[in-house]
Amino acid sequence: MIRLLVLFVSELITDRRESIESRLLLIGTAISLPAAKKSVWQDAQGTIIKGTPVEVLGPFALFRDGPKRGSRVLLRGLLEEDCRRFFTATQERSELGPSFAEATGAITSLFDGRVNRVRDEKLVPADLSGRAEPELLVVLYGHPHNGNSWRGLGNFISVYHRLKRVLGDRIEFVFFGAVHEPREQTQIATAMHMPWLIADAKLGRRARALADLARSKETRLMVMSRDGAPMLNGHAEDLASTLQFIDQLGGLVVLMNPANPRAWKDRQHYYGAVRSLQYAQRDTEPEMIGNPLRPVTLRDYGVGHISAELVIDAAGNVAAVELLPQSDVPADLINPLSTAIQRSAVFLPAMQNGQAAAGVYQYELTVPDEDTVVEADAAWLSGDTIHEVILNNWLVLRPIHVPESNFSDVSFTNEDGVMVMQVFEVSDTDVTKGEQMSAFTTNWFDAEGAGSLEPEAGQPVRVSGGILEWEALSGELGLIDLQEGLGELEYTIGYAWIDFEVPQEMPAWLGIGSDDGIKLWHNGELVHDKRVRRTSRIDDDIVPLKLAAGRNTLLVKIQNA
Repeated sequence: MIRLLVLFVSELITDRRESIESRLLLIGTAISLPAAKKSVWQDAQGTIIKGTPVEVLGPFALFRDGPKRGSRVLLRGLLEEDCRRFFTATQERSELGPSFAEATGAITSLFDGRVNRVRDEKLVPADLSGRAEPELLVVLYGHPHNGNSWRGLGNFISVYHRLKRVLGDRIEFVFFGAVHEPREQTQIATAMHMPWLIADAKLGRRARALADLARSKETRLMVMSRDGAPMLNGHAEDLASTLQFIDQLGGLVVLMNPANPRAWKDRQHYYGAVRSLQYAQRDTEPEMIGNPLRPVTLRDYGVGHISAELVIDAAGNVAAVELLPQSDVPADLINPLSTAIQRSAVFLPAMQNGQAAAGVYQYELTVPDEDTVVEADAAWLSGDTIHEVILNNWLVLRPIHVPESNFSDVSFTNEDGVMVMQVFEVSDTDVTKGEQMSAFTTNWFDAEGAGSLEPEAGQPVRVSGGILEWEALSGELGLIDLQEGLGELEYTIGYAWIDFEVPQEMPAWLGIGSDDGIKLWHNGELVHDKRVRRTSRIDDDIVPLKLAAGRNTLLVKIQNA
């Protein structure tokens, strides 16, 4: 599966486009939580909201509307007086627990001793003591007798690892299977090598309304806060619904990221309105809501560390910036960085005796070492896209037969994203591992180069001693079946080529899955090379590209082993 996200060009500072609407989002679910008295609220557009305030999460105010529904409202959509009322109504809410094992959320507090993990093909109790309590839960429901559960849930394995790499313990997944059939729940969990938590019958009894959704044979999906406020729901009964939920989940978690400029105005609006209540009895220094400097981009400019003293006035504006001597900043960037901080940083002012006051903020930023995987994951989730391009119409060259071999299989991917390999044996009559590897590493066009290819439908090509023709093949939602019309073929290679245009040079990220090994050339340059055994899953790999203005080409090689 292949889809392309085209991004705005990154600068030293974040792009502060305000693309989020202040609107009411109602989300129906089937979760039952303790009843509480409803109250009436109104957003800035006059929309009436009836519900029980639950918590602020990222840029959202979360409400429960009875036992089976919830809603979320962007914070800037609340009137200032309702911000203060919401703060007062949720003031007694517990802070995050010291660990997941000592969680304080209405839902997360039920998990310790009631969830398992897959270890060595078995379910074992999960140890939650060394992990932070998550702020967001993704609940997956599946049934071993529903083929869509196997396919749909399988697509979440790479999503899970990506979100964990970016958000860490702030997010957690949990699987509810056929809880009335525990042996079958164990079967699907262990056979899929599920990396996330697996609910046991004890959790099902304590959170019965959550478990009730598992009675259905549909592959259901739900996102909720640690206190059980529902935020998203969907299903994974087909590729379109799975893809939609994955993208909605990515968009939601990105908005929760404090570094995302799209959420700054909401948090500034809410906390600015409640700050006099929050600090009525104590003083506090200025608080940074939005840091405009991108560490990844700063690295490209040779910046190692920024240490600065900022003067923040009573309105929350940056009145002055002084970079301190311990900063590791090229001399020609001192003024631009100071200007960027002063112009674009978002602050809440200091508070003294319940009133806003001027104060000093000690700014520290250390540029981290490069981590290409995490940075690609974060960029893919960022949502800063001009548009998504789903690449459906290809020219393909197939099938090129490759003899069987004995190279390693990926048995499963563990919770750290490390692939665990399993070697399988073959008879002495099969070709060697080296010969199979040669088929993956060499191509019929190597002498001329991938950039020389300009295929047309029906054009003949001599490959491996035979003649094949390029043929047009269309996919759906980016899923291209290179065996379409050929039947089941093992140990074969297929090539797929496409061209497309963009108006200007720009960075982009390509989300791609393959069955099995894959090579990818962009404008004739090899940009991705992965020899692996796996099924094709949504966005298994994220490949950074730099698109040229005008025409671009992609050539993909898939080896089914």
